[in-house]
Amino acid sequence: MTNRKSTVLAIDDTPANLMALGAALGDDFELQVATSGQTGLALARELAPDLILLDVMMPDMDGYETFRQLSADSRLQAIPVIFLTALHGFESESFGLALGAADYITKPINLEITRQRICNLLEREQLRRQVESQRDQLEHTVRQRTAQLQDRMEELQAIFTLSPDGFVAFGSDRRISQVSPAFSRMTGLTAAVVTGLTDEAFTSVLAELCIDSARYRGAREIATLVQLSADRRLRLDWDTIELKVPMGRVLEVTLRQCNSSTVSQILYLRDVTRETEIDRMKTQFLEMAAHELRTPLTSVLGYTEVLLTHTLDAPEHREVLDIVHQQAEHVTSIVNELLDLVRIDSRRGQDFVVQPLSLQGLVAEALRAYQPALGRRAPVCQDSGRTLWVKADRRKLVQVLGNLVSNAYKYSPSGGEVTIEFLTRQPLVDLPAQAGIRVTDRGIGMTPEQQSHVFERFYRADTSGKIPGTGLGLCIVKEIIDLHGGRIEVQSAPGDGTTVTIWLAESPGAECLE
Repeated sequence: MTNRKSTVLAIDDTPANLMALGAALGDDFELQVATSGQTGLALARELAPDLILLDVMMPDMDGYETFRQLSADSRLQAIPVIFLTALHGFESESFGLALGAADYITKPINLEITRQRICNLLEREQLRRQVESQRDQLEHTVRQRTAQLQDRMEELQAIFTLSPDGFVAFGSDRRISQVSPAFSRMTGLTAAVVTGLTDEAFTSVLAELCIDSARYRGAREIATLVQLSADRRLRLDWDTIELKVPMGRVLEVTLRQCNSSTVSQILYLRDVTRETEIDRMKTQFLEMAAHELRTPLTSVLGYTEVLLTHTLDAPEHREVLDIVHQQAEHVTSIVNELLDLVRIDSRRGQDFVVQPLSLQGLVAEALRAYQPALGRRAPVCQDSGRTLWVKADRRKLVQVLGNLVSNAYKYSPSGGEVTIEFLTRQPLVDLPAQAGIRVTDRGIGMTPEQQSHVFERFYRADTSGKIPGTGLGLCIVKEIIDLHGGRIEVQSAPGDGTTVTIWLAESPGAECLE
């Protein structure tokens, strides 16, 4: 019990009984009294006592009815009630206890026993309240933790569902219990197909979808890799598989063991097709660059060795020096164009200085910088009737036009006119009005197969080796036009020449000049 005196409400219509109770209990309890059921109910609602002593035999509202109304009030129904009555016999005591009374005392009252029963009931009530308080706290904690777990489960489910990486969860029975949507998108295997499969059955199904040289080997094999990686501190915990369909899809696969009662292990798959393709392209690019550089460098080394080991007359010496110089220029051209590609790839147009430019002005600047070979006429520029404006980087577009004009002359070695036209086309549903430049030659032309490779790095339609070039020019042109949001078109036929057209969004002159 606490230091605070417990409040006891005594309801009895006999003042003498109340006085006797007050004399006996006043030192131990805060005693409040009422002489009728109605008064007792009002006082109980006001005081919310710790215990009520309730006389059964009262006029107007007897103790049983008073108890029923106390029990009907949610604020009072938990207060323990001891019936006091002059009625003797098993039936009356049984009836009172059946109503829900905490105890039943018959008159004449033994005050010492009454005091002890009150103390016992109050101690039990205090314990009950403590238990209820702890229960409420525990329920609150459980609700809070349950809500937190629910939030966490929803977060994990969202990650599981929305993650671009694939997951396969195995239950405690080592059978697949769940797969993520990304896994199904990657492999084409739906949850309905694989749920319930053992590791061995799943391995057989997934391996069948892979090419022979990069098959899925199963969770056990990957678990061995993971353990080996941990033991040797090496990155060996990822296996790589490649699917037949879609062709070329490459997935990295690893496994994580779980100490959960519901999940034994999780297979994790990551789509690395793009990274693999980029690595392949880098390797191919380096191989092609090395090949392109080796030929002129071999020539330079060969001829310089001739100069070092042989005595040549003046004309021969001059001829060898001219060849060395020509090959050195070719190497420089390759290196410069490689650097152009690297800068374009890394900056992605961030260094462009975009400004209003007229296509006619750009062509004039490009032609001033390009000198056709002796005996070749300058390009014929056809008048468009009006100045065409675009917003672009001047230096990059002059480079584009220079490459196109240079190619037109190189790939028409037998001569023939090179023409430049200025074009416009009306806006379409997904495109604004466009302005274009078309460069046409009457040269060797290309087959449809050659046209399909024309923008690839180091690709050259001429395989004779008689036409100089690096095979990077049109690749650079396309990169620059793409970064300007434009388009490039190629039409060609063997023996009939080639036409290359670039299109950019047209800007009205007034807007450009603001």
